[in-house]
Amino acid sequence: MSGTRWLRRAHQDPDVHAVFLRWLVAVTAMAGVLFVLWEQGLLAALYVADRSHLSVLISAAFLVMTGYCGVQAFRVSQGLNALMQPDAEGGDHLPTRWAGVWERAGMDGLRAELDGPVEAGWFAADLLIKLGLLGTVVGFILMLASVGDIRGEGVEELRAVLTRMSAGMRVALYTTLTGLVTAMLLGLQVHLLERGVVRLLARLGPRPSGPGREAAEER
Repeated sequence: MSGTRWLRRAHQDPDVHAVFLRWLVAVTAMAGVLFVLWEQGLLAALYVADRSHLSVLISAAFLVMTGYCGVQAFRVSQGLNALMQPDAEGGDHLPTRWAGVWERAGMDGLRAELDGPVEAGWFAADLLIKLGLLGTVVGFILMLASVGDIRGEGVEELRAVLTRMSAGMRVALYTTLTGLVTAMLLGLQVHLLERGVVRLLARLGPRPSGPGREAAEER
């Protein structure tokens, strides 16, 4: 399906690739805000002031997980599209990557397979918060270390100490801010993905297993 046909179909039926489109809208809005912040020089100032470089690490992890959520959202959308076909019944039209799981383990196995990326996303969001808090600790260590470097009582010495203390405080504040903001933005993406997984599972009826399944197939 060409890009034009895909967009026309998505316009006619809002459920087509709804999960992926919601993710795309959210990420586009985030990218717009980040672009404005970059143009204003605020992001550059944040990264330069962070001597621990944890803000760069947090941002890189956020970008990687954003791409991961996008891939998973597209896959869930593909599964929903397949189940919305007029002749779709049960898991017969699931994408190949999930059809085998459905055949082997039924609903429970497929639920575990689909919940894996969601759990990974929530784990990553929690990890971003913890990295931000780690930056808080590093910043306070830098700030307190500057106090221990006082050797005299002159104005210049005091000014130098205050400068180093403020640098440590900036590390603490900027890393915490970066961790919290990226965790919230990633959490939004994971929430959209989780809702898509719930919708996909809701479209699948419980699949018989064992003797019940064999009897159903014989009928």
